[in-house]
Amino acid sequence: MQPCTPAGPPVIVSTGGLCMKSPFRFILILLVVSSCVSPPPASPPPEKTPVVTPIVVITPEKPLPPVVTPETDILTIGDQLRIFQETGDAAKARIAVETQIGLARLTTTDKSAYAGLLLAEGRLIQAKNEFEEVLKAKPDDKDSLISLASLSAGEGDTTKQQIYLDRLLKAYPADPQALAAMGLFHYSQDRTDRALKYFNQSLGAQDNPDAREGLARISLDEKKWEEALVQLEAGLALDPTRDTLFSLKSRAHSGLKQYLESEVDLTSAIKVSPENLWNLLDRARLRWRDLYKPEGSLEDLEKVLSLEPDNFFALVYRGEINESKDHVKAAYQDYLQVLKIRPDYKYAYPSMSILAFQSQDWERAQTYALKAWTLYSGEYAFPWIAALSLRMLNRPNDAKSILDQAYRQYGNQPLIQEMCRFLLTPTVAFGLDDGLAKEKSPVVKARLKFYQGFQYHIMKMPQASKALWDEVSQQVLRNVPEVRMAKAFLTELP
Repeated sequence: MQPCTPAGPPVIVSTGGLCMKSPFRFILILLVVSSCVSPPPASPPPEKTPVVTPIVVITPEKPLPPVVTPETDILTIGDQLRIFQETGDAAKARIAVETQIGLARLTTTDKSAYAGLLLAEGRLIQAKNEFEEVLKAKPDDKDSLISLASLSAGEGDTTKQQIYLDRLLKAYPADPQALAAMGLFHYSQDRTDRALKYFNQSLGAQDNPDAREGLARISLDEKKWEEALVQLEAGLALDPTRDTLFSLKSRAHSGLKQYLESEVDLTSAIKVSPENLWNLLDRARLRWRDLYKPEGSLEDLEKVLSLEPDNFFALVYRGEINESKDHVKAAYQDYLQVLKIRPDYKYAYPSMSILAFQSQDWERAQTYALKAWTLYSGEYAFPWIAALSLRMLNRPNDAKSILDQAYRQYGNQPLIQEMCRFLLTPTVAFGLDDGLAKEKSPVVKARLKFYQGFQYHIMKMPQASKALWDEVSQQVLRNVPEVRMAKAFLTELP
């Protein structure tokens, strides 16, 4: 029998994001996975990694000449884009274009560049409107077609996304970026054969990081880690500033169980794209789950939470680390926030039932324990936590109902059933004591003796509680929360 331990944190993978400091690049996340926040109980990588759009390069064909006034030098949109390239400050560049140049003076190509600034700043609706205006004047504008395909993907409108991509390929049938964009679209729709076709055609037209990334994703999905690394190394040789290539490389190294190399990859991804919090979260997971560097993991998580206090993934990771370090109050608060954000996150309920019980939050303890028991009916501690919490709330009839159900449910486990019988009639302990004396598993013995001691605590028998909790607290057992709880409750005995 395994102790009641909290479920592991979700596995997350870098999805890329707005690449603020790459030259004239505006990367938008494609929402191609139905959900990337519903992790399985274990921690293998998801079958499909969310993809990003091909890079959009926006440069004015004929920049406006500078307009000089007595007060100041006015920079052209080309100058503003160069400033954006150097500083990553899209808002500053956009405001300068609006106030110093004026939107009325922008050419069609300039408007496309201006829309790119809006996109990089996260002004998606405005960017979409500007790109659509560009297409009215120039129906085959490549940057606008790619950007609108990306925005359509972000809205979940794959039909419109494909329309824009079809127009793009019709206008640029041999363009490597257009071919790679269509490959990524088919990849996002699980049409691997078509994706391979377009990625290879893209490489045939010209070697490029978009196609290399697409081929690497397919290799990763097929667990062909070495093949993925070949593609990713080739992509990085072409574009060493693309964080998604580093994050995917990290996944390949993790697949090979080369976790230190994986950490180096994620550190590189963070260096080239510090604003992308997914990379920090990935490194936090790697450091905690695979390298057991809890302090390094917490450092990453604190950075994320300083920017996004309600980041779901960061709270889950921090909650588990805090619980592992016996920081019960901190872990409890983390998980409370997790369930506030996502009440349906079932992997939090095992931990929360125990944390609430140790925190003497009896109402929540019985609620969480019953929820956990519904989700994980094989874990015998949940009904006991619920019943004992209800007794602390002076609801004996509700406690009896739960114990009666547990007694029937665990009929094929004599010692567990005997524990249920003891909790129903605690004045008679001979059967339980005899069963515990014969039990060979130290984990099972420690767990049951903790709850037996708690029943004596309810019955105001401190000496009996102390004897049992002393014995449990001296056990050296990993991932057995009852040992931690025995130590905590001992301090409150008279």
